Amino acid sequence: MKKSAIEIPDELRALQRGMAPLPSEGSGEAPSGALLLHACCAPCSSAIVEWLLAHGLRPVVFYYNPNIYPREEYEIRKQESKRHADSLGVQWIDGDYDHEQWKHDVCGLENEPERGRRCELCFTLRLTAAARKAQELGLTWFTTTLASSRWKSIEQITRAGQAAEAAVPGTRFWAQNWRKGGLYERRNELLREYNFYNQQYCGCEYSASPQLASPLPSPKGEGDSVSSEIVAPSPFGEGWGEAEGSGEASGKPRHESLYSSRLYQSMLSVTKWMDRYYLDGVAGLVPGGIGDIVSALFAIVHVYFSAFRLRSIPLTLAILNNTLRDIFLGMLPFFVGDVIDFFHKANKKNMALIDGFLRNDQTVIREVNRKAIQSAVVLVALVVGIILIVYGLIWLTRTLGTALFS
Repeated sequence: MKKSAIEIPDELRALQRGMAPLPSEGSGEAPSGALLLHACCAPCSSAIVEWLLAHGLRPVVFYYNPNIYPREEYEIRKQESKRHADSLGVQWIDGDYDHEQWKHDVCGLENEPERGRRCELCFTLRLTAAARKAQELGLTWFTTTLASSRWKSIEQITRAGQAAEAAVPGTRFWAQNWRKGGLYERRNELLREYNFYNQQYCGCEYSASPQLASPLPSPKGEGDSVSSEIVAPSPFGEGWGEAEGSGEASGKPRHESLYSSRLYQSMLSVTKWMDRYYLDGVAGLVPGGIGDIVSALFAIVHVYFSAFRLRSIPLTLAILNNTLRDIFLGMLPFFVGDVIDFFHKANKKNMALIDGFLRNDQTVIREVNRKAIQSAVVLVALVVGIILIVYGLIWLTRTLGTALFS
């Protein structure tokens, strides 16, 4: 749902009045007017775009992330970034996606750990492309949302931005620590308000690889105190809340291998085709409820993942809740159900529950529990109803038999 106006929280209003300005990480100079904002994803860019607009700056969002793998993951993140920019009337530009070229550029650094040489080279490649786009648009300043992540090195990002500035004459890199001034907390609020798809790894296949996922030291001193939602450093990604560890001897987050699994990628594909490309709504047009039932069968992958990979009864019941709602709403007569099918998007809701559950997001956990209770009540009522019907039929048969043959 698009937002008609920007709601600025009190802490950002304080920033706007100049009470708590964001310090520049480089020189004291700051841009005015338009600037190019390299965006890694919608969750990380949301609060930054809001802050820039509130301070009279006009960001041009440049989505350039050829590191992201697979292509389906890239497209989902790209569409979320565009959705957010469109909702605020901000110019959004799609960069080229050439993952094979990116792999060629980082060849030899595949086994580097997170925050290693591969990451800095990746930042430099992406920010150099951003600087070229800024030059092409006649913009002097460019900055990046990469610096909003607690799990990325500010020093590496700053060096990458300065290298990009040096490579593209007439451009200036605005080095900022976007974790400060309440922006990280605001990012989490916007994540929930917009119901963004919230990725769980940086993007490239190397960052998602379990063997590279060694615990990182907590980046204390690089911004505000760590949010209570974050319970362990994560090798994944660009600023999201992480799930609680599994307690395994390795100390790795319990979900680190799930995101790169074939099953998880299958769920992403199902969600993309059924909801983002509206195949669920198209299937619902098949009469007699047949189409609704067939499209609901694709939710089996979500049910299996929650029941057998995560082994969570509440999450499984919550997913069944969304799926059954989708079936019954789709069966409403007079084409009402067919219209609802295009907007209900049960698969996307199921993915949001699974991702929130993995991140130990307490808001999502409460929603899972609420929907699980609803499903449990319905199932109990259904069982009781079936039992009563069976007993009723037995009683009726006996009564009729007595009346007829006595």
